[in-house]
Amino acid sequence: MTTVPDASLMNWPYRANCKLAIRFESLDGTFTWGVCSGTMIDAETVLTAGHCIFTHDSSLVTTFATEVYVFPGWDGSGDIVTDPPSYPVPETVFNAWGYARGTSYGSWSTWTDNADLDGDVGLVKVTRAVGMLTGWYSWNYGNSCETIQSRTYSNISYPAQSCGGGLHTGAQMYDWSGQIDACPNNQLQIYTTAGCTTAVWGGMSGSSIAYTSGTGRFASAVASTSNRSTSAHYCRLFEGFVNYMNDTVIPSARTSALDLQALDCNLADTSWAAGTTVTGFNFNACNPTNANPGSQTYSFNIYLSSNTNISASDTLLSQQSYVFDYAAMQNLTINCGAFTIPTSVAPGTYYLGVVLDAGTGGDNNSTNDDSDTWDAVQITVTGCIDPAAPTGFSSINFEHCDHNELNWTDIANATSYQVWRSLTNDLAMATLRATVTVNTYDDFTAVEGIRYYYWLKAVYPCGTSGFSAVADGEINYAPATPTSVAATDGTRCGSVSISWNPTARAALYRIYRGNSSNFAVATAIGTATASPFVDATGVAGGTYHYFVRAENVCGNSAGSTSNTGWSSQSLLPTPQGTLAATTTLCTGVNLAWGYSMWTDTYSIYRNSVNNSATATLIATVAATVYDDLAALGNTPYFYWVKASNACGDSAFSLVDAGTRGGIPSAPTLVNATDGTTCNSVSISWTYPVVPDTTF
Repeated sequence: MTTVPDASLMNWPYRANCKLAIRFESLDGTFTWGVCSGTMIDAETVLTAGHCIFTHDSSLVTTFATEVYVFPGWDGSGDIVTDPPSYPVPETVFNAWGYARGTSYGSWSTWTDNADLDGDVGLVKVTRAVGMLTGWYSWNYGNSCETIQSRTYSNISYPAQSCGGGLHTGAQMYDWSGQIDACPNNQLQIYTTAGCTTAVWGGMSGSSIAYTSGTGRFASAVASTSNRSTSAHYCRLFEGFVNYMNDTVIPSARTSALDLQALDCNLADTSWAAGTTVTGFNFNACNPTNANPGSQTYSFNIYLSSNTNISASDTLLSQQSYVFDYAAMQNLTINCGAFTIPTSVAPGTYYLGVVLDAGTGGDNNSTNDDSDTWDAVQITVTGCIDPAAPTGFSSINFEHCDHNELNWTDIANATSYQVWRSLTNDLAMATLRATVTVNTYDDFTAVEGIRYYYWLKAVYPCGTSGFSAVADGEINYAPATPTSVAATDGTRCGSVSISWNPTARAALYRIYRGNSSNFAVATAIGTATASPFVDATGVAGGTYHYFVRAENVCGNSAGSTSNTGWSSQSLLPTPQGTLAATTTLCTGVNLAWGYSMWTDTYSIYRNSVNNSATATLIATVAATVYDDLAALGNTPYFYWVKASNACGDSAFSLVDAGTRGGIPSAPTLVNATDGTTCNSVSISWTYPVVPDTTF
C-alpha cells in the first residue's frame, strides 16, 4: 500500500472513498466506537461491510449501529471519535468534503442471521447528499474467476489497526493496486505478506476493491476479513444484494419527491470588513432525488452566524432567488448577488451560509435546507474600513446647455456621495450641493459663463471619506454674433470668399446671402466649421450682401453685419478702344487705352520690332494709362496691352508704335547772305536728324 497525499483527496476517485465512525450503545448505557472504510455508491448511500454496521456482540443494546458518521476524502484532521456524552464534533472537522450522518442501514441476512462472511456487505443511508459533490462508484457482480483475475483492482481505505510500525493511525488514506489471487466461495482473496504496507489491517473493513473500465469505476467487493499476514478476503457483490441496493435502499434514500439541499458554500476572499459589500459568494443547490419538477422559482436567504449551525435565528444578510428547471439528480451552482456585512458586526470569526425557503419550488423537506457545518464557509470579519476618497471624478465641460455633468468611479462599499461646489479653486470655500446614491450628478443650478469647481466625498456605513481631487466645469451656451465679416470683391474667378473672426462656443457657422443689407430676407447658402467659406453659386459679377451666423446645440447667434462681395466673370476680359502711344514726350512714351469690363489689371508689353510673341512685359497696372519712362529717347517701340482678372488674361491688344522725344542734333550747312538782300540777312541751314519745333 502507498499513502494518498492530502492534496489528492479533492480528486477522483479518492474523494468518493470514506472514513466511517460508527457508534454502538452498550447495555450498561455506555457507548462503543468502531471505525471502518466505505465507498459512496450514490448521492446518499455508502457501501461498506456488513460487520461494520451490524455486530453479533450480545453486550450491545442493538446489533445495528446507533449512528454512523461518514467522512468522504477525510484528511485526518479533527477528532471524529469522542467520549460520551459528546459524539463526533463535525464543527471541528473541516476537511475536503465535510461529513454525512446515517441511522438507517441494510445488510444481507446471511451475515445478520448467521455471521456468514459470504454475505458480509452493508449499506448506510445518510441525510446529507455528499455524493452530489464527490461523485460515486458504479458496481459490478458475477463474472468468472478467470475474468476477475484478468483485471487490475484498486483498494482505497483508512487502515486504523496498529501494525507494529506506528504507521496506521486511521487518519491516513492508503491505496493498493494489483490483481486477485483466488475466488473461494463468494470471496475474492489476495495473498499478502506480514508488514504495515503488505497486509490488510483493521479499519480497512468495508473499503471496496474496484476496477476501471472506460470512464467508469466499478466496485466489485468489500474488505471483509484478514489474518494480518498471509491472506485477506473481500466479500463479493452479488445479484440479490445489488438488486436490494438498487431497488430498495438507493430509491428510499433518493425519494421521488423534490428535496433540495444547500451544500458547499464558497467564497474566495474570506476576510471582510464590517460595512463592506461581499461579492463572489456561491453554493451548490442540488436535487439529489428522482424528482423532475420543471421550471420553478426557488428562494433562499443568506445568513451570518457565529457558529456552523446556519439557521433563521442568525443575522439575515440577503434574500435572493433563482429560476431553474431541475432534472433528477442534478447539481446547480448558484452565484449569489452582492450583499453587505452590517457595520454592527463585531470583529471575529463567523460563518456564511444559506437556508432554502421551506417549500420553495415544491421542496417537501425543510430539515436539510440549511448549509450547516462544512457546507458553511468560515470568514473573518474585521473592523470598518477607513473610508477611501472617490476616484475618477470629472466634469464634462461645455457638454450640456443647462447643467454640468459630473461622473466618478463607483465604490462598492459607499452608501452615498456628497457633491461640493465653489466659485474658486479653493476647497475652504466649497459648500455641499447634493447627496446622491449613484456615481453621477447633474448640476442644473450652474449659470452660463461661470466656471465652477467641484469636489466629492463618499459616505460609508462607517463614516465619510476625504475629498476627491477637484474637477472644474462650465455649461455650454449659445455663441456670440461673428464680427469682421469680409467678402472678396472680384478677386476670385466665379466665386466669393467670405471670412470672419471666430466666435467662442461656435460649433459651426451658417453663411447667408442676400441682395440687400437686411438679414431677415437673406438666404442660407451653406455652413462651415471655421472661416473662410467660398460661395461659388452666385452670378459672376453680381454684387451680393453676405452675413454669418454662429450656432451650437444651445442656440444660434444673430446674423452678423453684412459685407458686399462679387466674383469675376468666367469670360476673359478684352481691352476696349485703340491703344495710343505718343511720340512727342521727352520724359517717356505715354500709353492710353479703353476700359475693359471685368478687368482687374492691365499688362503692358514692348518690343523693338512689331512682334508680340517676343515682346517683354514691362508693367502691370490697374489704370488705363501708363507712361513708359524707361523708353530710350529717339528710339521707336511697338506696344501691346493685355487685360487680366481672376479668371485669366485676354489676348494682346492691337499694336501701336511710340517714341520718346530726344535732344535734336546741331543744324549743319548754315549759310548767311552776304549783301544780297536790302536791309536784311537771310540765314539757311540743314534740318536736324531729330527736328525741334523751334529754332
